[in-house]
Amino acid sequence: LEPAVPLGYVVSARLGDLTRLDVDMLSVRRGLLTPRLHAQATRRGMPIAVWTLNDRAAMVDAIARGADEIVTDDPQLA
Repeated sequence: LEPAVPLGYVVSARLGDLTRLDVDMLSVRRGLLTPRLHAQATRRGMPIAVWTLNDRAAMVDAIARGADEIVTDDPQLA
């Protein structure tokens, strides 16, 4: 209801072009961050958070694939 508050969408399964949703950002499970989704989101200026990453290899992989944010239970590791 308040336009100044960013709106996100938490996604566990992909159906179509998620970047067409009327939201400011996406939060997707690890396997959904694909090059195509990253390219679509980048074109629309829509950041992507990836969840839940609790090991270094998964974090490095998500960053390499273009994740803007990481959701983790281990912030010290991140």
